[in-house]
Amino acid sequence: MKSLFLLLFVLIGTNLFSQSPDKFSYQSVVRDAQNNIVANSNVGVRISLIQGSSTGTIVYVETHSAQTNSNGLFTIEVGSGTIQNGSFSNINWGQGPYFSKTEIDPNGGTNYSITGTSQMLSVPYALYAKNSGNLLNQWSHGSTTPSINQGTVGDYYLNTITGDVYQKNNTSTWTLISNLMGPQGTTGIHGTNCWDINNNGINDTSEDFNNDGVFSALDCQGPQGTAGPPGSSTSGSPVFITPQIVYQIQAEYGFNNSTVSVDFDTLIGQHVNTIVLYYENSCTSGSSTYPVICTVNALTNATNYEIIDNYHGSSSGNPYQFGSNSGQIMLPLGPNGIVNFTHSITRSNLNVKIIGYYP
Repeated sequence: MKSLFLLLFVLIGTNLFSQSPDKFSYQSVVRDAQNNIVANSNVGVRISLIQGSSTGTIVYVETHSAQTNSNGLFTIEVGSGTIQNGSFSNINWGQGPYFSKTEIDPNGGTNYSITGTSQMLSVPYALYAKNSGNLLNQWSHGSTTPSINQGTVGDYYLNTITGDVYQKNNTSTWTLISNLMGPQGTTGIHGTNCWDINNNGINDTSEDFNNDGVFSALDCQGPQGTAGPPGSSTSGSPVFITPQIVYQIQAEYGFNNSTVSVDFDTLIGQHVNTIVLYYENSCTSGSSTYPVICTVNALTNATNYEIIDNYHGSSSGNPYQFGSNSGQIMLPLGPNGIVNFTHSITRSNLNVKIIGYYP
């Protein structure tokens, strides 16, 4: 008999400052062809995690023997099943997107007759944090390309000569991901010979500006001006500053969906190429009705950047607690220095700070 199943994907959040388990919770409701719940039955389950697309590379496969309850619901922990292929702890959640393929044998065996594939719109963020670590301590820079043995997976490296930014994707590979330098400008026009302004090859009395009777480069000098303000760093290294809150959202229970514009030229001055932001997302309890959501995007220089995409569902009568989430992102600035932040938040608090910039 053919059966249908309803997929419920639940991520159990953990505190990022404690050790996170290599697993997450997964739920499914199984129904037969007449849409009747398959209750109190043993079912065989095979879970495959696919990287890139629904038909991409299978990075991990495991099987389970699960028991449905009176509502046809079964719960398993992905990462604790019988491994068929791959290593769950070695999955790099930052190299998504990822898709989950679920296969079910309603008779409890391994003759999987029910198949469904869906994108994991929010990866298990505690596991991602475990892979990525503390981003504030993963920056290094130098005047050459990074060496193979330098850094760990997830690190960033800045070449201060070329402006190239690299990220380490595995134990021996650095990948070029961006460049902080713009194209070379056009060559300026030649200046005027200040002691032969009319360019006639004759030193006229009117061209002896300092009235010393000698026509020389000294006639090009005007009075000394006042001292200018201190210049910004031009070495190509990041300039770290005392963190300043750019914007702050507090939505303990309600829903907040809006756009905030920040003028960074006004905040930290002109001629800033790229800013370094640090965000802190603190989630509260979900409920049987309302999930926990926090998504933030930044629009700068006509390009949209995703800063946070956390969705944590809730199960009826069984709300979940979520800890804090934090991270760092570099954003290039456009000519006007304005970044438009768009957020959708419920049951979450959010602080976004600027911690540095590249001149």
